Amino acid sequence: MNRTQIMNQLPSCDLVDILVDKADQRKDIEFDFLGKLCDFRQRVSGEVRQINELFPEYTPHDEEYHLKNLFHVAGTVLGRDRIEEMNSAELFLLAVSLYGHDWGMAVSDFEKQYILSGELPAGEEEKDLWILYDEHDRIMKFAENERLKTDPNGYIKEISIDLWREYVRQTHAARSGERVRRFFSSIDGGVADAASRICEGHWLGFEELDDHKLYPSDFSVLSETANIRAISIYLRLVDFLDLAEDRTPYVIWKFVAPRNPHSKMEWAKHRSLRPVTCPEYQKGRIVRVDGSTDDHEVYAALEDMRIWCEEQLRGCNDILARMNDPRHKLDLYHIDWRVAARHFKPVPIQFEFDRDRMFEILGDEIYQSDPYVFLRELLQNSIDAIRMRREVFERRGMSPGGLGTIRVEVD
Repeated sequence: MNRTQIMNQLPSCDLVDILVDKADQRKDIEFDFLGKLCDFRQRVSGEVRQINELFPEYTPHDEEYHLKNLFHVAGTVLGRDRIEEMNSAELFLLAVSLYGHDWGMAVSDFEKQYILSGELPAGEEEKDLWILYDEHDRIMKFAENERLKTDPNGYIKEISIDLWREYVRQTHAARSGERVRRFFSSIDGGVADAASRICEGHWLGFEELDDHKLYPSDFSVLSETANIRAISIYLRLVDFLDLAEDRTPYVIWKFVAPRNPHSKMEWAKHRSLRPVTCPEYQKGRIVRVDGSTDDHEVYAALEDMRIWCEEQLRGCNDILARMNDPRHKLDLYHIDWRVAARHFKPVPIQFEFDRDRMFEILGDEIYQSDPYVFLRELLQNSIDAIRMRREVFERRGMSPGGLGTIRVEVD
């Protein structure tokens, strides 16, 4: 496949254009950036179609309406200046993760059979199944939590389609990471490891992303230093900000005609929003979300979505700020959410938790309003602390000395 054919298969966007320019400047390594990305795109795009076979009422996760669009959202959210700051390895990893982060949701019937029963389909080998190395442990834990029956060998006899979908959804990020690792393991180990972590990271909590060992800011990939924590944050931002109507075109919505209440609401939310823009604001930019709805339930669900998006942006900005890497300092200040209510007037209602009153009620219930009950709690905490400290000293071969005096004075 020549260069023109490859470029025709990849999205026309800043991310790809800048990757092409920086890859052309790399004379120090023999790595076909565009060819490998195109090969990966072909593999993933051919399989993500299976996602809507397992999740028929989900909003599209295919290349046409989701994966390709992510590249354009990346250009809007990150901005050309930020993309140009990334080196060729970082750009390649970001492009790979945009394609591969949801790959793990495409689980074939063969793979399902093996995961549930441990039986290989005729003519198949385990190495040909794109599953997790600890898939059996994961499905057993899921079965235990859901109280599913298992046979004497520890396999599931029967599972509803809804529970199977939930298991795939919960584990899809780890499975995506494992598939990406396997795809690139014979091509380049650094790419395999880094891209795998990035794909898995879009589903992890911020505490895990803040782990320098798992997500270092100076990972060696393709003879360059890649900030895989920042790339994971970029993937997370781009993924959740792909929230507009261009992901759910009218013709697809009419064809799918979702009936499940949750899926129906997800489609309605997407169809109420316009694609995000990032206009300048003071010395940086903001994420602007415009939209409208005449359904009060959709409006309320969009308010929940707004709160969640704001929390995600704050968490992402916090991690990027703590890294103090000028190449990856995102200039997005906040989300300007402008969703209009048509034909009704929204009335915000907020419930607050009265902590003092709740503790008073619990105290009356548990301790019968004993005014000195706190002494018992403090004494027990003191005893536990002394025991722990003594144990630490003894483990280190040190004498605890005079540790262990508790004095109480009640005024």
